[in-house]
Amino acid sequence: MSKIYVGTVVAIDDSYKFGFIDRKSLKYTDGSKAILDTDADIFVHLDQSDTLLEEGVQLTFSVEKDAKRKKAFRVSEAVRLRDEMPIYNGIRLHFDERTIEHPMVPIRWCIEPEMFDAMNRHSDENWYIAIIAQPRSVNGHWIDRDQIVFQSFIGLRDMAMGRNFLTFKAPGDYDVAIYLVRTKEDLADVRQKHREISGHSAQIWEDSEKGVLAVWRESRNSRLPFLPYGGNINVVTAVSRTSVSVPDGIFAKPLSAGMKTYLSYFGLHDPKDECSTRGRVALACIVGAPWLVIWETFKRSWMFFSGGIHFLLGSNPRPFWKETFTPYLSADSCMPWDEEVEKMEIYNGWGILLHPMLLLLVFMTGLMYFVFPETYHIFLISMIGTFVCCVGAVFLGFWLKEKWRARETQKQVRQFEKEEQRKLLVYQERTSAISQVRQYTSCESETPVERPMDVRLVLANIKRKVCRTYRV
Repeated sequence: MSKIYVGTVVAIDDSYKFGFIDRKSLKYTDGSKAILDTDADIFVHLDQSDTLLEEGVQLTFSVEKDAKRKKAFRVSEAVRLRDEMPIYNGIRLHFDERTIEHPMVPIRWCIEPEMFDAMNRHSDENWYIAIIAQPRSVNGHWIDRDQIVFQSFIGLRDMAMGRNFLTFKAPGDYDVAIYLVRTKEDLADVRQKHREISGHSAQIWEDSEKGVLAVWRESRNSRLPFLPYGGNINVVTAVSRTSVSVPDGIFAKPLSAGMKTYLSYFGLHDPKDECSTRGRVALACIVGAPWLVIWETFKRSWMFFSGGIHFLLGSNPRPFWKETFTPYLSADSCMPWDEEVEKMEIYNGWGILLHPMLLLLVFMTGLMYFVFPETYHIFLISMIGTFVCCVGAVFLGFWLKEKWRARETQKQVRQFEKEEQRKLLVYQERTSAISQVRQYTSCESETPVERPMDVRLVLANIKRKVCRTYRV
């Protein structure tokens, strides 16, 4: 039977497909020091690991000889070393409506009493709830990533609300999972990461055997680690699953092709619901029409002027003048690519003597000599003085830049001190916030106390009454 080792990942490649385990970190599962007969770190590939490869992650594994490297080893059957596994049904998700009649479905969640002990033990960390609704694949077909619903409620304040809405994008049968997660990341960073997940087409999958929840964007090579069980950054403390069926016919009617084309001119693509459509249509009709005339006039005048400047500089003006007189409308600037503005071949070699800027300089110099012969020397002196002033301005800029750097360093020190004070206050307030979460979301009461709705939830209620989501 092969020996089982414990080691730490110290390096990974940019695609997260393989990495290396520090040979000096090797030990047996009982904690005793382990030594392998090699001078090289141990190679580990993603296919042999039950988790995404990250620097600092500890793995338990067996080894085998590496055929490609002499006197080296590679990992076989690596498993992430986890301090704890999530408690199933430690958090529960409830759908208020037995029959779904609107894409925005009201939901509630409650947390089991034993989970609050874990929250108090880790009161120095941040907490959030993540919900993922994923359509079931039919006949083994790939899941449409645009139909996946991902929503998170970040921070104890949002968690204490105990209710919100889950917005579906297409009909069908969905598997829904809710996760209670603690993290060492700042809540602002968590929100930013979740916005990136929500703003892109991404398939979110879960491997229940390996205990990994991850996000797959365009390919496996670019997958983004997310919510690893027992990880050092995000730890799934509790999880539960349910299912829901979303009927057809509850979504908003799609926009006409003509309206989509008109909105796309202003960059207003793919509105998510009727509310965003109404605002965009009003903006495009009231402000957009006169703005279109002003912008096209300004843009084409600028293109014509830019073409003239490039002609004087010896570049090709045709791409700019082509955009000036094009019959197509566009809200973009339509600036030509650099490779389109190549230098004209006429100015190569002796043709440089015909360069417009050189001819203009010769003409202006001759004009000054013949028109103002008495003051021609003043003209030359002014040219030299201008050059000296330009050089002085450059040195002055360097000096001002150094002064600015010193001031920025002092500013960063002050910001760091303020940030440390803010973290201390947050830590002091977190314990009382956990008690509020328990008051409003504990599963031990069949009818928990409802927290008064905040402004966001009131607006979401109003939105549900007047708007419906478009089907993807």
